Amino acid sequence: MKLVFLHQQHLTILSIEICQTRNTMNAISDIPKIKNLLFSTEEKNVLLGVSLAKTQGVFAELAPELHDTVRQFLFSGNEEQVYQALHLSRALGTHAQFAQLIQPAIQNLCGWSVDFTQLTKEDADDYWVDFLTETALSASRMYSNPTHSSIPELASFPRILKKLTFLEEVDLSCHKITHLPAWIGSLSHLKVLNLYANRIEVLPMALTRLQQLEALYLHGNCLPEIPRFLTQLPHLKTLDVSDNGIWSIPSWIYEMESLESLILFTCWGSSPDLTIPEEIGQMKKLKLLNVMTHTVELPQSIGELSTLEALKVGGGKYPNIIPESITQLKNLTHLQLDGASPEFILDIAGEFPQLQTLSFKNIEDYYPTDQQLEQIKAKVPEDCTVIHAYGY
Repeated sequence: MKLVFLHQQHLTILSIEICQTRNTMNAISDIPKIKNLLFSTEEKNVLLGVSLAKTQGVFAELAPELHDTVRQFLFSGNEEQVYQALHLSRALGTHAQFAQLIQPAIQNLCGWSVDFTQLTKEDADDYWVDFLTETALSASRMYSNPTHSSIPELASFPRILKKLTFLEEVDLSCHKITHLPAWIGSLSHLKVLNLYANRIEVLPMALTRLQQLEALYLHGNCLPEIPRFLTQLPHLKTLDVSDNGIWSIPSWIYEMESLESLILFTCWGSSPDLTIPEEIGQMKKLKLLNVMTHTVELPQSIGELSTLEALKVGGGKYPNIIPESITQLKNLTHLQLDGASPEFILDIAGEFPQLQTLSFKNIEDYYPTDQQLEQIKAKVPEDCTVIHAYGY
């Protein structure tokens, strides 16, 4: 009897082990199905997946992967994945944690006056998705931005942007940002960065990691010079460093081989001297050169800018030295030589067959005579607009 009992006991234990093994194997075989539910765009499927994972005893095993997926999907820039992350975060109990980060950013950077406590879950999710998938972020406080009055003034670069690596355009104009963080280089898809009217004194080397950058607007900051490392941005087409206290264009400027627009005017009334090197003539793709309101001496090499379409020089009050080599710029469509004498304009007016606008305004009331004006108009293309006085 003892042997039989022992035999039956072993059979019972063996039977239990077999059942446990089958359950484990079933749970393992169900994991792909559970994951499909957990990563669904429909919240009811996610909740079902969580329930099954807990019933099958695999939730603890899947939890680390699910948390990682939420963080990855939430900031992926992909609409479907963001919705998946939102549903998963609620199921995992981490939604409130992300809300503390995302919702203030939506209100402060977008200027959207929204009370999330009064929204349905679906409407709140839509706000999140709009913010977390839009490739262009405008937190400008310029009056041209309809939401400017709802955007608080920033003293530093918003840290939330570190996670939005899918961004292609960032506009943080008219704030009080004093420096750029090293992690700005992580915005590897950035094409346009507008930091107009801030308080930046130094640019970080990390900008060289923005290899897709095409336009950099730094007008109205506190930069003493154009940093040479900007030559490491192979796709940079537009550089605006106006009103920074920069009094010379560096001789290496031609190394910015993709540059099409160089903007360096000043609104300061003193019309300071601006040094322009002969090497500027080597900029073979330059289409716009704007050095308005500076006192300048254009080098002879200016005539070598065969691709130049717009040249803006002068401010009306101070004399500028303009070489006759500018008559070689046959692709000019816009020529602004404010302050130049009517006699000089009359001499060169007929040299630009593509010209659409010719401006030579002078605030010293030194206007052309009626005869000179008619002669100038007769020389330029028929559809060219001639501007000779302020308030024209």
